[in-house]
Amino acid sequence: MGLRQPSARQSPQGLLPFDFDANDATDEVTGRAGLPLLLETMLALRVGQAVKQHVKLRKRNAGFSEAEMVEDLVLLLGAGGECLDDLAILAADQGLLRLCDRDKLPSPDAARSFLLGFHDEILLSTARNENPADEASVIYPESAALVGLARVKEHIVAELSRHRPQAVATLEMDATIIESHKKEALPHYKGGRGYQPSLVYWVEQDMVVADQFRDGNVPAGKGPLEVVKNELGGGVLPCVAFGANAAWFRLCLVTYNLLSAMMVLALPPPFEDARPKRLRFAVFNLPARLVSHARRLLARVTRSLLERTDLLVGRTRLRGAWAHAV
Repeated sequence: MGLRQPSARQSPQGLLPFDFDANDATDEVTGRAGLPLLLETMLALRVGQAVKQHVKLRKRNAGFSEAEMVEDLVLLLGAGGECLDDLAILAADQGLLRLCDRDKLPSPDAARSFLLGFHDEILLSTARNENPADEASVIYPESAALVGLARVKEHIVAELSRHRPQAVATLEMDATIIESHKKEALPHYKGGRGYQPSLVYWVEQDMVVADQFRDGNVPAGKGPLEVVKNELGGGVLPCVAFGANAAWFRLCLVTYNLLSAMMVLALPPPFEDARPKRLRFAVFNLPARLVSHARRLLARVTRSLLERTDLLVGRTRLRGAWAHAV
């Protein structure tokens, strides 16, 4: 074949012979029919129960619960969202919401308020006052909510280890730089300003077991933090509040761990070491038409696409993992 040329049957809209036809029947289709597998992984591992136990931010029983917020932000990050405003894009996919048994997703403002709940200015002010003026790195104490979110991350590691025990634990340290022009960020060793999270990575389980979000001068690595930074939204922090940024980054790590668990528990061997961008392309971004039949909601996906990812087997395995934990 030679060089492709614009079609002789060009549409009024573009160079190829089709037109976009906008309509309001948005709940009939979705381009993300595989993304609910990530939510089912959270359900199988009882992540919502762990959030309810360890993260307590709501002052009244209104709006989204902490567990719903965490689940929806993980879905956002898993889908490839890089900022809170991307929630509006995900929320417009009414077909996806139906598959996830959701009426709606939190607004960007509601999610931002949730993250700000992890920020404790009194703790940070005390640490700043005690920190020497020439100190190159600051390790701030964590709020109770941030500590609770760390417990959720640890819960995921423990649950995967229960399903897939490992006799060996090779632990690696990793660190990275998240550039920031905010005046609150301290200088780093490359000459700019930014935040510099570090983590402890369990190689055999492909899991983050500990992390620390900090300002200052920490050498950067090339391991899972680079995946989190470049493919899971960790490189774009939501606001100037340190605690909110720490919560966002920890949620990115929670998402990393959940994707690792999903690959182990639900996906066939070709995906056992897939990066997030590969999972989106091959698993999450499946086109489906939604049909209601005999009081059941069906997501109709082309057979070849469904078989390639083994989603039916994967969902059955996650259901078994959930039942085993009851």
